[in-house]
Amino acid sequence: MQSLPTPLLHEEQAARILGMSSAWLRRKRWEGAGPPYIKHGRAVRYELAALVLWISKRRVDPGGEGTGGGNAGQLLHRPTAQATNGR
Repeated sequence: MQSLPTPLLHEEQAARILGMSSAWLRRKRWEGAGPPYIKHGRAVRYELAALVLWISKRRVDPGGEGTGGGNAGQLLHRPTAQATNGR
């Protein structure tokens, strides 16, 4: 039995999920970059599952091992208010 397809989102909905503008999505399509999309005639749609996967592939963990981040997380460390006793 086939699984049900994921919901198809309009450009504006996908942009909202990504925290980007619709213009950004259009530019990325024109550049051949950005999240995968479905084109049916002139209509452009995005699968929710594909957006989630695309976002997860771009996750950067600067302090994590194997990400190439090295000590990048330590370079920007600033003492918190708790660490300085509110001073």
